[in-house]
Amino acid sequence: MNLAFHPSVNLLAPETLNEPFVFKSGLQAQVFSDAEDSKAWSLQSKTPSVVTAKQCHSSTIVNWPFLEEAPNADGIATFFKHNEFLALGVYTADCLPICLSWRAPLDEACPGMVVHAGWKGFAKGILRESLGYFQQAPTEVFIGPAIFGSSYECGLEVAAALEREGCSQIQKTSNKCFPDLQWLATAFFIESGVQPKDISVMRVNTYSQSELPSYRRSCHLGHTQNRRMLTVLSNRKSSC
Repeated sequence: MNLAFHPSVNLLAPETLNEPFVFKSGLQAQVFSDAEDSKAWSLQSKTPSVVTAKQCHSSTIVNWPFLEEAPNADGIATFFKHNEFLALGVYTADCLPICLSWRAPLDEACPGMVVHAGWKGFAKGILRESLGYFQQAPTEVFIGPAIFGSSYECGLEVAAALEREGCSQIQKTSNKCFPDLQWLATAFFIESGVQPKDISVMRVNTYSQSELPSYRRSCHLGHTQNRRMLTVLSNRKSSC
């Protein structure tokens, strides 16, 4: 069940898992295999605690600063200002962590967004919501580690829900489907106008990568899943 990505998509090697990904805008994405690791990163970079929302597999995107404390949402958007450090984050343990960046005119704040998208949020339209949030397609997209389709056996109702959101080429048998969320998200962004060369995918399977949290692997092994991965979008390294 090998899926061919568009040849211009930037597939990041697993060896780069712990390295920050720097957008052309100057923002950076970083994956922490254990959310606890981000606390040391925040102290080292003198960045306030990572801003997160109460994730609920929705299509809701909220703007930071929040109007209420930790709202129910699966996307956080903001304008990253010069010389004002900020870090937005999403927790995952098989679902898609996505960071989006929009290029801003010189000396203006950079629009950026983090998104948590499992199949439910994907089917409810959170990727479509992210595309229209700043009135134009993002300049660049980073897709972090997630479960591969080969490890993600689901019922056909999952394929039907994703197909209603425009996803095609979901691998199926007579009674099962194997949605590869990274591939489907990449195809969705390309079909929506994002240039393939501006999409980077950390092509790592959370299910088979033992150091990464995986809800499905924990269920199969009979373990309690308490760990979560944290993907952070920040302006720590450089200004826009």
